[in-house]
Amino acid sequence: MLLGLWLLSWPAWAVLFVMRREWRPMCLSAVAGGLLSLWTSLAPVQQRKAWLAEIAVQGDLLATRLEEQRAKKGAYPAQIGEAELATGAAGYSVFTYEPDSEHGYELSLSTSSGGINFDRMFYWPSRTYPSSLHGEPLEKIGNWAYLHE
Repeated sequence: MLLGLWLLSWPAWAVLFVMRREWRPMCLSAVAGGLLSLWTSLAPVQQRKAWLAEIAVQGDLLATRLEEQRAKKGAYPAQIGEAELATGAAGYSVFTYEPDSEHGYELSLSTSSGGINFDRMFYWPSRTYPSSLHGEPLEKIGNWAYLHE
């Protein structure tokens, strides 16, 4: 949001800059403030993606156990215990497991960042994901798909 406001304010600052020389220090401070807000808005996103990548690795371990169980018993389990579904991460603590006839199963994790936000990560054994789902883009994070909503 801050980035959007900063970008919208550029035309006004440009007019002021051209019209009066005494506005130059103010324009420079606006540019500096804008760059600072850009950096602070992007840094948490990158940190969050790194954190989600770590969670995806934990999910990969669970997927490996599910594949081992399928190899032994010939089918994926109907359900999994809560202890096995734990992510080990604060905030996003439990994976959801759902058997699925199309994909075998789906592991998912609600990754809402607060407010009206329904982002989630999910995993299909095929690891073949569409580029978008429900009109929203999918981003690959490791072997997982990240749905931005």
